[in-house]
Amino acid sequence: MRKLSFLLFLLFVPLCLGAQDKGITISEKGISVGAVLDKVSSTTDYDFLVRNSEVDLGRKVDIDLKNASIDELLSSLFDRKEVEWTVEGNQVRIFRAKPHQEQSKAPRQVSGTVRDASGEPVPGVFVSVPGTSAATVTALDGTYSLSVPADAAALVAECIGFEKSSVQLGTRSSYDFLLRESVNFLDESVVVGYGVQKKSVVTAAISSVKGDDLGIVAPTRVDNVLKGMVSGVTITSSSGQPGSGARVRIRGVGTINDSNPLYIVDGMPVTGGIDYINPSDIESVEILKDAASAAIYGSRGANGVILITTRQGSEGKTTVSYNGSVGFQSPWKKLSVLNATEYALIMNEMNMNMGK
Repeated sequence: MRKLSFLLFLLFVPLCLGAQDKGITISEKGISVGAVLDKVSSTTDYDFLVRNSEVDLGRKVDIDLKNASIDELLSSLFDRKEVEWTVEGNQVRIFRAKPHQEQSKAPRQVSGTVRDASGEPVPGVFVSVPGTSAATVTALDGTYSLSVPADAAALVAECIGFEKSSVQLGTRSSYDFLLRESVNFLDESVVVGYGVQKKSVVTAAISSVKGDDLGIVAPTRVDNVLKGMVSGVTITSSSGQPGSGARVRIRGVGTINDSNPLYIVDGMPVTGGIDYINPSDIESVEILKDAASAAIYGSRGANGVILITTRQGSEGKTTVSYNGSVGFQSPWKKLSVLNATEYALIMNEMNMNMGK
């Protein structure tokens, strides 16, 4: 009995080993992938689970395998980048490969210097990558250093008083900017105590007069040309003497002792009036009439503030302009006066009447 059991065991082991070592043998030309899987499934114990919508089973292939494994069979039929499979026992699942997400490229460091038209470094310039949160501000020497995404396309530099500048990013690690001064047109902005603002966003009581308006007439004094051009401002002569100064009152008398407004010429306060300024040299005049607009000047602006901006030179060709005016004066009525003889006679009679 023991000999019979031992013989049955010896016979069973080779059969099992032969079944495990048995490979896949197939040789076909111009056969579809689906037909190959059907042949293998019918000649082996493997069952294939596959979706037609995910895998192209109608694709024609040429195959020649002998005693190959299931992994070798599938590798000859499919590309690992497009199709994947799993083998669990006799069950083989074939499915579309998931797209591999590209690894995010590491950001890179860029640096440079921001200068103006004269070559001087500009501090406080905002340098950023459009559409991202990557941004920095230039140092006192105009230099900057910024970590930008690998797919960044451009850098932008912005600063108040300068035009926006941008550069396209390439393979270099250093990018310099050249900023040009921004020109603010008087019809779009007004000068206030702390800079320049668009006229549409100014809410304080500010009146503006352009230099072209001042040139309509030919005044000899700035205060005289403002007569009737600004609401809330009263300009009268201080005396009847020819050439005397004018008395300027903004919204009436503000203080008891001195009600003259504060004059600011090109950012500097001026005392004693503005008689020395040639009206032709003025580019614009802004009058700050309420407390909100003149608050930056403190108690000196209690009677209002008159900001005067003079004309400045600009780049380009040299131009020379001349403004001249000619006037004629004649009395509208001539008075009848004494001649020398009549005047002497009258004076003598006056002296005799006085006992002289």
